[in-house]
Amino acid sequence: MSAYNAIGQLLREPAGRQAADVLAVFPATLDFAMRLAAGRCNTPATMALQITDKPIVLATAFPTSNAVERNMELLLSRGGLALKDWP
Repeated sequence: MSAYNAIGQLLREPAGRQAADVLAVFPATLDFAMRLAAGRCNTPATMALQITDKPIVLATAFPTSNAVERNMELLLSRGGLALKDWP
């Protein structure tokens, strides 16, 4: 089974098991958050976050700057996203 199929199975509700209620990324590095903001799906993790309808929590682990703030505002405008420890 490919990693992409495995991620898809985790996001669905398999028979007899519960699916995830929320997806959390800890620690969310600056690189990871910017790839998510740009809509990149170059790993199974970013693909799962791009296609899910579940809420996403990012525990940020990076400093802020104007460029970072613009990209984080883009992410927040998509809805279904919470940021832990974000100013």
